[in-house]
Amino acid sequence: MGTIRAFLWGGAIGAVIGLLFAPKRGEETRAQLQSRFSQLQGQAQERMTELRGKATSAIEQGANR
Repeated sequence: MGTIRAFLWGGAIGAVIGLLFAPKRGEETRAQLQSRFSQLQGQAQERMTELRGKATSAIEQGANR
């Protein structure tokens, strides 16, 4: 009986501590992750456009030789 009671108290205390020390709510965390993902996606698209332009220039230079 004492072991079960200790387990339940430990779980309850752990849950309370977790809630008190959680950095942000789930909605805020998801919004932050989505924002960061959008930033990274934009950077990747810019980089691809840049690389595509360099590749096109290299191909044109090779064709002109």
